[in-house]
Amino acid sequence: MGAETVTTEQANEGKKNKPRRRINVRSAGQADRFEAARLRKLHKAERIELVDPKTLNSHAQNEAIYADEPDKDLLQDIEKHGIRQALICNRETKTVISGRRRHKAAILFEFPLVPVVWRDFESEQDELEAIIMHNAYRKKNERQVMLEVEAIWSIEQQRKQEVSKEAKKAAAEQRYENEQARQEAEDQGVNFVKKKSKPKKSGKSTDEVVGQALGQPRTKVSRAASLIKAAKERLGDDWQKDELIQAVFSNQMSINSAALKMQRAQKEEKISEAAKGVKKIDADIRHQDNILDIPNQSIDHIITQPAYDEPTGYGSMVHEHDEICDVFEDWQSELLLDELSGWAHEWARVIKTGGNIAVFCDERYLSFVRDALVSNGFSQVHTVAWHRTNPSSNAKRTTFLDSMTYIVTACMSEDSRSAFKWMGLRKMHNFIEGSDTLGRGGLKHLGQLPDYVVKWLVERLTNPGDTVLDNFAGTGTTGVICAKLKRNFTLVERDEKCINAIKVRLSNVR
Repeated sequence: MGAETVTTEQANEGKKNKPRRRINVRSAGQADRFEAARLRKLHKAERIELVDPKTLNSHAQNEAIYADEPDKDLLQDIEKHGIRQALICNRETKTVISGRRRHKAAILFEFPLVPVVWRDFESEQDELEAIIMHNAYRKKNERQVMLEVEAIWSIEQQRKQEVSKEAKKAAAEQRYENEQARQEAEDQGVNFVKKKSKPKKSGKSTDEVVGQALGQPRTKVSRAASLIKAAKERLGDDWQKDELIQAVFSNQMSINSAALKMQRAQKEEKISEAAKGVKKIDADIRHQDNILDIPNQSIDHIITQPAYDEPTGYGSMVHEHDEICDVFEDWQSELLLDELSGWAHEWARVIKTGGNIAVFCDERYLSFVRDALVSNGFSQVHTVAWHRTNPSSNAKRTTFLDSMTYIVTACMSEDSRSAFKWMGLRKMHNFIEGSDTLGRGGLKHLGQLPDYVVKWLVERLTNPGDTVLDNFAGTGTTGVICAKLKRNFTLVERDEKCINAIKVRLSNVR
């Protein structure tokens, strides 16, 4: 038996005559919830019309944000099968909200008619949100993501301002009513006791709301917004001409990389300006070229962390929970292991007899550091282990986590009693344990050590009034700790940005 053919009018008439089933979605079971969703979808079903594509207009914002032409696969599919998904258009303005590339393909192939669903929009903002919503699941480049963020961010900010105004108005009205109630109670001789109101929880942040709307990570949305804001502050309406924005638009740089570069530049500028305001620092801070000017046997102790040949240099570190550690960039280690002996020779030249040295290194460099020190006259060589309780994760999971850093200590004396400052049995274990998290704020160096590690060494190897040398000063942690513990110090650093950071940090030491 063949299938019976039913016209659209007959189907619609049957739906009208059929009694509507009311379903409480909250109390319904799983099957009933699906049935409720199906009935709602039927109730909201939209009518498809066939329209001449030449009568439809492109939406300016749609073109500005996405600006890509139909790809080869889409053109081949449309040429073979036609427009299989209806375009969504504004009924009043005849602009295409969804299906911009399908519309272009239809004009290219000179289709006489295309399927269209008409919709009504109350404002341009509603149109823009609909455009972006219909492009939520397509593959996008960094330029398109940034323009989406720019569009939706401003809408969300405006919406939050309107909600805030309404909330303030409601709060003012409530305060007025409470005041009237209090006055009436006092007039009747009733003691009025004001109840403490619990603080309301804040809603979702703008970057979280926008990220959910665009299907993008919250961190990426936040960074895109910061790039746009900075560009608009500099260039106004011409913000797209900004150098970093152009780098993102031309796929030379990702949004994340551009935002981190901007943040580093802002931090460096802030540190540089702060350094100009530092009038005087009572400290010996030298450029690396001037290390040879340090007199022979003028240093009591040395605490330093050479860079060795590790290709880390300056760069960006992103910790868990998207917390960003801003650090210097455009620098790479040039110290090779064969130069270590030369540095050990300089350490032996400037240190006093009986002076101590502490050199940070990884496990693989332990033998090189020990040999370099011994061959240049140091003795009483020992090793201190620093266990970092928050090591970097091992993505491959093929070995142990690298959570240990070693400190080779030695003395320029054969007298074992000069090797260190005894502080009691409990405090003289050759083991330090703790996090290497530096905390938020300030400009940081990839090799910057936590204060407590340097303090541990200074307290055990030096005495008040001694002079401590760090010829790989970085951002000056050794100098900061020495200043706090009333030790003199000489810092040597080759990078001007680091020297500025040292000046600012030392100026804040009390």
